[in-house]
Amino acid sequence: MTEAQAVYTVIIGIGALIGVMTPVLKLNNSITKLTTAIEYMATDNRRQDARLDAHSRELDDHEKRISHLEK
Repeated sequence: MTEAQAVYTVIIGIGALIGVMTPVLKLNNSITKLTTAIEYMATDNRRQDARLDAHSRELDDHEKRISHLEK
């Protein structure tokens, strides 16, 4: 193998490595963003569930009071 062939092989190898690594890095970035969004949505959903549960308890208490007054 001549020196020119060795240089050509290294250049092609680096080009191929960059060609493979660029989409992998973009995919990793997208997965990270998606994970962050899902974690935020899960946290927000838990907060909404807590508010809904509290409202449901208040409504149940209200219905019981109304039933008691109607008697």
